[in-house]
Amino acid sequence: MERTLGVSTRLWTRRLDDASLAELAAHAAALGFGAIELPLENPGDWDPAAAREVLAGHGLAPVVIGVMTPLRNLVSAPAAEIAATGHYLAQCIDVAAELGADTVAGPLHASTGRTWTMTGAEREHAYLQLRTNLAPLVDRAVARGVTLVIEPLNRYGDRTSACSLTPTT
Repeated sequence: MERTLGVSTRLWTRRLDDASLAELAAHAAALGFGAIELPLENPGDWDPAAAREVLAGHGLAPVVIGVMTPLRNLVSAPAAEIAATGHYLAQCIDVAAELGADTVAGPLHASTGRTWTMTGAEREHAYLQLRTNLAPLVDRAVARGVTLVIEPLNRYGDRTSACSLTPTT
């Protein structure tokens, strides 16, 4: 099985746009990468159709990264915040499909850096809430040929791994 090594544009720039993507895609390809992670901080920051063309020209496979800024949470947050986060992630899925990316990855459950203490019962409730709030997003992703991958960030660095939430058939 051939493996593809990818790189995140965040290695070189904090905010991706159409101009920087053209330059960074050429650079990543020249370095020998076969895939490139495209953070989508805000839909509209870069054009998925233009990005698809640029990446194809360099032979790079795309991965869309959900950027979980403050107030982007699917668990233990106000209902309006959870709804807005679901809308944002739905847009990430749509952008990935338009781009030709088969993956949307990131810490999709909560804003980056957010920490809080939970009892066992609160943790179980958070898992249930996450499954409930992800269900329509997983359905949308499956319909568009996209896999959602949660990156469980752990500030202590001891057991981080990604898990796929798109059911296999």
